[in-house]
Amino acid sequence: GLAGVLRALGKEVAVLNPDPPEPRYAYLGRAVEFGAYRGGALPAHDVVVLLDGRHLSRTGALEGPLRAAPSLKLVVDHHV
Repeated sequence: GLAGVLRALGKEVAVLNPDPPEPRYAYLGRAVEFGAYRGGALPAHDVVVLLDGRHLSRTGALEGPLRAAPSLKLVVDHHV
């Protein structure tokens, strides 16, 4: 949903997950294009939005590259 809103506002968006989705969630790929991190450089970006996970340690192999990136990190999470 967030990717769709940002795109409607004219923003360039890349959705990148630490892992590929489970097969039962494959239908989500029809609603929004997303990728699974396979190592290497992150897409060029100014802001990273973490959804439903307030710690970078929960991003798996993305943790190191995200920590090293000079981008602004925004966390949207309903947990305490």
